[in-house]
Amino acid sequence: MKIYNSQFAETFATVEDAVELSVSIDGRQEFLRIEALQGGEGAFFTNAYVKRQLQLASADGAATGKEEFTVWVRYDLPETNRSTASDAIDQALSFLAERARTA
Repeated sequence: MKIYNSQFAETFATVEDAVELSVSIDGRQEFLRIEALQGGEGAFFTNAYVKRQLQLASADGAATGKEEFTVWVRYDLPETNRSTASDAIDQALSFLAERARTA
C-alpha cells in the first residue's frame, strides 16, 4: 500500500474498495455506490452514495437553458467499523438489505 504525505490534512482516508448496485427501496429502483475507506486509525469505514439526476435552469430561467446532470448524493446508512474493507462493505450491505426489506 502506498503511504501518502497527509500531515497537512485534518482528516485523511483512502478508498480501498467500492461496490455499485441497484436495489429497490420504497418501491423505487435506486443505484447506489458504497465505498470502503481506511482512515488514520487503520479501521475501515464506509460512505454510501445514491445516483441522482438534476436539472438546472439557466441563470435567466429560460426553459431552453436547462441542463441535466448526474450526481452522487450522500446516502444515509449506519456507521461501519471493521478490520477489512471487505467486511466493512459487507456490513454496509447488510444495513442496506434491512432497509430494502422494511421499505
